[in-house]
Amino acid sequence: MSARGLRNCNAGNLRHGSQWKGMEVAQLDKDFIQFTEPEWGIRALVILLFNYARKFNIHTLHSLVARYAPASENNCAAYEQALSKALGVHHSERIDWTEPLVMRTLVKAIVKHENGVNPYPDKVIEEGMRRAGLEMPAKETT
Repeated sequence: MSARGLRNCNAGNLRHGSQWKGMEVAQLDKDFIQFTEPEWGIRALVILLFNYARKFNIHTLHSLVARYAPASENNCAAYEQALSKALGVHHSERIDWTEPLVMRTLVKAIVKHENGVNPYPDKVIEEGMRRAGLEMPAKETT
């Protein structure tokens, strides 16, 4: 059986509280939002991360984890360490997740930490990002 976040197409395990594009009409999980496809769940995660930066001045992995994954439910040190390792930065270093490559890496790390695996190829992550308004840079051709 796959992880709850993957079954819900909500790999970031976003809780109910807001209306999002791509939500299932019938929400059968009382705690976590269910989306119709993973790209919608990723879109919601990306927008949430943008909102954290804009509304709450969250720009470090330490402050992100404190807000996103409260200690009452998570091992924050392990979460910070997983994200820091994936991004190659210290948990207190300021990062710009409006940068597409940083966001893709961050989303992949959150998905893996929340679900134990990240089953999504980059094209799924990137489509969720695109739906949130964040495009990957064009690939250079030689």
